[in-house]
Amino acid sequence: MNILIRVDSKNSIGIGHFMRCLTLAKAMRQRRCTVAFAARDLLPKNQAMLEAEGFLFFKIDLPATDEQAEPTPEKLFPKSDQTEDARFCAALAAKLNVSQILVDHYALDKQWEQTLSKEGYPVTVLDDLANREHACDVLIDYTLGRNSDAYSELVPSHCKLCCGAAYTVIKSSVVEQLASGNRKPPSDHRVVGILMGGTDPMGFTGQVLAKLAEITEQHDQIIVVLGPGNKNKRELVELISQRGISNATLVSDPDNYAELLNSFDLAISACGSTAIELICLGVPCILIPVVKNQLPSAHAFSSSELARVIYVDANQAIKGLQSAYTRLIQDLDQGKGGQETNPAIFDGKGHQRILNCLGILPDIVSTGTQKFALRPIGPVDLDLLLSWRNHPDVRGSMYRQALIPKEQHYNWHKAVVSDPSRIALIFSASGLPTGYVSFELDNSLGSNCATWGFYLAPGAARGMGQMLGETALNYAFSKLKLDCVFGEVISNNLKSQNFHQRMGFRVKGTSQKTIDHVTYSINEYILPLSTWEQGQQLVEALHA
Repeated sequence: MNILIRVDSKNSIGIGHFMRCLTLAKAMRQRRCTVAFAARDLLPKNQAMLEAEGFLFFKIDLPATDEQAEPTPEKLFPKSDQTEDARFCAALAAKLNVSQILVDHYALDKQWEQTLSKEGYPVTVLDDLANREHACDVLIDYTLGRNSDAYSELVPSHCKLCCGAAYTVIKSSVVEQLASGNRKPPSDHRVVGILMGGTDPMGFTGQVLAKLAEITEQHDQIIVVLGPGNKNKRELVELISQRGISNATLVSDPDNYAELLNSFDLAISACGSTAIELICLGVPCILIPVVKNQLPSAHAFSSSELARVIYVDANQAIKGLQSAYTRLIQDLDQGKGGQETNPAIFDGKGHQRILNCLGILPDIVSTGTQKFALRPIGPVDLDLLLSWRNHPDVRGSMYRQALIPKEQHYNWHKAVVSDPSRIALIFSASGLPTGYVSFELDNSLGSNCATWGFYLAPGAARGMGQMLGETALNYAFSKLKLDCVFGEVISNNLKSQNFHQRMGFRVKGTSQKTIDHVTYSINEYILPLSTWEQGQQLVEALHA
């Protein structure tokens, strides 16, 4: 199944929408879906994340809506803008042969969704506001305490509603920290986290840090976590220097984000996706809803006693932080105040429930019913193939591990098409593109031989490697009439070495190859036609 996700990230709307969609996209890929992203605005760090993960990204090149004086994510795009945006997505969906479109965007409503529905595309909406009309097929709202009644007058009668905290999407790294049980007991030398969102355009981080510097003990450690869109680092460095806050450390978009969260004894956070992650990990926290759309979650967390909540006044000043912090410290000192996560609320399976809701079910390999085939790569396959090739799981085992630009990829395909000695194929399972296979013919030794190459689509089901190998070798010896197939494996790639041996290859020798000034040790493998035929006869005898 091919899926298009429409989402933006920028200073005025933060990165929570994007991170939620990225987590969903990874889960979709594990269930053998191909996912592409479309956005008008995407923070450079977020675009780099898509490229690193090998997801396709398409820029919606339309005039941007004027921003209001204050960031208000709920401001809808004008109807004309929504229509043009949707038409762009519809054309992109047609190009990618998309089956479903998912949108996570406060500025889009039924106008955008109706335009796509008229083009025949099912639309799924991720929302947590319940403040506007929709024309979607599925609506998912993960707000704690939310039920379907909130949308009874906002969606069409056929819309499938999936509401409540059970659909909360939590990063896999956070779920892994939760499952590890590595949370340490609190100590007198506390580690206090400040996390005011991925962008913090109003600069609330500085307010919190200044106040904490006055009320924390000198031996406490304050860690300020800045998101990828936070532009206030210079001001924060100056604040630390001017106030002499020697126990504060700034950390920008850390790679060990989940582990860092789990190390906090307590935290002060905005009331977005980070708040959910802290509560999931059981970190005692004070939450500050910094924009209007965070208020419903803040009220739900407070009434459920999952966190303490304080608010921002009309002048954008945080009120009540000192008293809330003092009460929290007193409770912790008395052995109270450490929230216990309710597994029924946040169990880390929200993404699975969403995929099930969309009919994207776990793949079950059944070789008895699936049909496996190879076909030449066509122009419609190129973007999909590039997303596979640029995925870290694929390029990590290649000679050249840099990201391949789109133009270079298209030029490669032109060269392959014009060269009869090079064969590039898509491996499909029951018609679904699932892998790549290539053969480079070599008749220099007087026999009809070829060197093969291959990889599976990221997230392909277990057992597909075996199916790809059997299908490709059958094609080589039956269709291409080869006398032998050669394989080259980097010497430290034990997985590929074991695979070749399982397919019947034997070691031919070793060599070295220098590419882009890097020298690789290579294990060379060979599979003669006679060996392959003996293997086929053995299989037939076993099934006789």
